[in-house]
Amino acid sequence: MKKNYFDLLKFSFLLIAISLASCSNGKNEDRKTYFGGKIKNPREQFVYFLKDEKVLDSAKIENSRFLFELNSIENGLYTFKHGPEFQYLYLEPQDSLLLYLNTWNFDETINFSGKGSRKNNFLINLFLKQEEIEKLNQDNFHLDQYAFAAKVDSITASLVTEYEKLIEAENEEPSEFFQKLAEVAIFYPGYSKMEYFPMKHKDQNERYDHPEVSDDFYTYRSKVDLNDEDLISYATYRYYIKTFLYNQAFEKEMKDSTQNNFSLNFMAAANEHIKSEKIRNILLASGFWISVSAFNMDPQHTKEVEDFFFAHCTDEKYIAEAKQVIDQRRMLKNGDSLPFLRTYNINKEHQDIKKLIRNRDAVIYFWPKEESSQELLVESLHDMHKKYPEIIFIGIEREKSYDEWAHFIKTRKLPAELQYKIDKNCTSYPLFKGDMARTLILDKGLIMNNYLLFTDSYTLEKNLALLKK
Repeated sequence: MKKNYFDLLKFSFLLIAISLASCSNGKNEDRKTYFGGKIKNPREQFVYFLKDEKVLDSAKIENSRFLFELNSIENGLYTFKHGPEFQYLYLEPQDSLLLYLNTWNFDETINFSGKGSRKNNFLINLFLKQEEIEKLNQDNFHLDQYAFAAKVDSITASLVTEYEKLIEAENEEPSEFFQKLAEVAIFYPGYSKMEYFPMKHKDQNERYDHPEVSDDFYTYRSKVDLNDEDLISYATYRYYIKTFLYNQAFEKEMKDSTQNNFSLNFMAAANEHIKSEKIRNILLASGFWISVSAFNMDPQHTKEVEDFFFAHCTDEKYIAEAKQVIDQRRMLKNGDSLPFLRTYNINKEHQDIKKLIRNRDAVIYFWPKEESSQELLVESLHDMHKKYPEIIFIGIEREKSYDEWAHFIKTRKLPAELQYKIDKNCTSYPLFKGDMARTLILDKGLIMNNYLLFTDSYTLEKNLALLKK
């Protein structure tokens, strides 16, 4: 996609102003870092600056331009967020980074200039190349292990060449953190594919055959650090760790068919291989929530997962969330009728959800508190509405104030007639309270087919298929 460099030039004065500001002040200003730029077709009034999914600062957009003046920033990975989308930034103290993007093609139009721009342009271009590579190589899982590994190596080698060009252009040794970040961005998508290979391999008849692989297939694992807390918020790194643990859980069942509790296998692998308490707790919680969404899970397996989670998780927040959902699970069962839900609409008029969806297949989803989870849900909803026009999708907010909720609906361009806020005085509120994304699937008779779906759009679609049976 062509970048609008003419527009970039038109506001280059901003970069000059940033540069002057960063070098003309006294000692207290020496370590200031600037991040600003232009957003064409802005979707809301603000840009947000985050670290580890926590908002550190916000900047108002005026005439499509914004500017952050950041004090004492540490060398590392950050994100900026605008509307429903976000992207990563690598920043060092005293960087003066200028961004251009068009929200109509968010990632494809991102371009950086100024101090720190080469590294960030490298990262965004690498991200786009990895996306394209993923599309072109979805069918490679039919190859044998050696041909598959060779394919991954070939792709990775071309990306290493791009990194070498960057280092040559920079004419200085990159920081230790950037070297680590670049290594993950280049190699880990390929490592994830290698982990998935035994699970996704198909024979000539298009059947999954789960082949055993040789010992040297996973030699790259000796280079992987599973305990880097500085990178756990980086999606590429986190995705690899999960695929590694999925593979460990899968192998355990393949070797012994009686070990068929996938969530328990996943959690046991996390407990064995992850030494960082923070990362281990994140993954133990992930394994627990996988089991919660499996509504047809054997009761004994459910108990095994719960016992393992509480025996090994040390994060009080995760423990409290797990206890809450276990209590809710005791009060509701699949096959129960939907309880009375008292809500109000954008006009502050009360609405009985049961009356709204009567005689229709329906999905009721409760908005999560975490912003990144909200954006993932927004993205999947647009696709779901188009793919399942016969199903009514109802969104319910639990925590935001009315003004925050109304602003969220407007900026995310959600159909207001399908968005409601629950009345916390409603007797059934304790059944649905919580911070996690949550989905109820109901048939035309208002019977709940899955009342504890904490999951991605893929698993949601698998459950929606049950409505047609």
